[in-house]
Amino acid sequence: MIRPLTTGRSRSVSILPPDYRFCPYCATPISDRIEEGRTRQYCKHCDRKFFPVAGNAVAGVAVRNHRVLMAQRNREPYIGTWMFPAGFVEYGEDLLEALPREFKEETGLSISNAKLIDIMQSRDDLRSPGHFVTFYEVDVKGKVVNNDLEENRRIEWFPIMRPPEIGFRTHRSIMVTLQAKMKEMPDLSSCAFFGVDLQNCFGHKKGGLYVKGSEKIIPACNRLIDAAAYWAKLTIFSLDWHPVDSDHFKKWPPHGIADTWDSQFLKSLIVPDYSKIVRKATKKNEDGYDPFEGKSSSGETTNKILKKHGIKSIVFFGIATDYCVKAGVLSALKNGYRAYIVTDASIAVNVNPDDEIKAINEMVDAGAIPITVEEVLAWAE
Repeated sequence: MIRPLTTGRSRSVSILPPDYRFCPYCATPISDRIEEGRTRQYCKHCDRKFFPVAGNAVAGVAVRNHRVLMAQRNREPYIGTWMFPAGFVEYGEDLLEALPREFKEETGLSISNAKLIDIMQSRDDLRSPGHFVTFYEVDVKGKVVNNDLEENRRIEWFPIMRPPEIGFRTHRSIMVTLQAKMKEMPDLSSCAFFGVDLQNCFGHKKGGLYVKGSEKIIPACNRLIDAAAYWAKLTIFSLDWHPVDSDHFKKWPPHGIADTWDSQFLKSLIVPDYSKIVRKATKKNEDGYDPFEGKSSSGETTNKILKKHGIKSIVFFGIATDYCVKAGVLSALKNGYRAYIVTDASIAVNVNPDDEIKAINEMVDAGAIPITVEEVLAWAE
C-alpha cells in the first residue's frame, strides 16, 4: 500500500568546518584563536581569517499526473535508494543556473517554471556535511534519458502516494509534503461523496454475496455521509440491480436481484432523501462492477449526473474495494475526475489474501488518492 516514509537508513553526521593546515595565500601554518565565543582559524602572517561556508545543492521536483520523477542512486551515500534529481552548485553559479544543468545532466529533460518549495539543511550526506538543498517544483519537457550511469541506476516516474525507498532525509521530507498536498481539501463546491453498493446482498450476513466484516464499515460510511450533508455538492449511491436470470450468476452466487430485500440499502446506512441513486447490472448480460455503468430512475448515466452538478472530485467508499469500488475509482480517473478512496470506509472481498492491497495499489498507480475517514473529516475543520 502506501510506503511509510519514517523509516530508512538515514544517519546524522557532525557538521564540522574544513580543517585547514596552511594558509592558501602564503603557506604559513594555520593557528587558532577565540573570537565571538568561537574557535576561528587564522594566519598569523597575513592576518586572514577563514570562515567555513556550507555548500549548496539544488533538486528538481517534477510532478506529472500525480507521479513524480525520481533517480535511483548508483553510489554511496544511500546506494540503491531513490532521490529527486539533484546536484551541487558550482562556484560562481546561480541556483537557477545549476538547476537546469543538473536536471538535464541526470535525466535528459529540460525544465521550466521553477518554483521554490523549500530550503533544507542536509545532515546525512558525508560528502558535504551541513550543505543546504534548495528544492524547486519544475515543469519538464523531453524524453527521459539516464545520462549519468555512474551516478544513477534508473530514472523513473512513481505515484506520489506510493514512492520507492528514499535515502536522504531532506528528500523524504519533501515527499511527505507532496503526499500531504495530495490529501488537501478539494473544492467542496464541486465534490461528490459516492457510496458504492452498501446494500443487503453484500453487507448483511444473510445477503446473497455477503462480504465478511462489511457491517463494520457502516459507522465510518455514515460519518462521511453525515459530513457530506453539510459541505459536499452531491451525495450519490450505486446499487447492484440484477435480473433474476443474470449471466453474472454464472460467476457469483445470485445476489442483488432487482426489487428484492437483497438489493435494498442496509438498514443501518444513512441514505438522505436528496441523494442520487444509480442502479447497475440491470440487463441479463451485464456484470455491473462499474458504478459508472449505472443509471438513475430517469435514465441519466452516472457521468451525466456528475457533470450536471459540476463535480470535479469524488470521494469513494463502500463494498467492495477489490471490485466495484475499484472499478468506480478507475472510471472516475479515466473520465477526468480527481478520485479519493477512503480505505477505512471500504472493505474487500479478498478472494486472495492480498487482493485488497493489489486493488489499492492499482488505484493509486492510476492516480487515486488513498485517504482515511479522519483525514476527510479534517477538511471541515
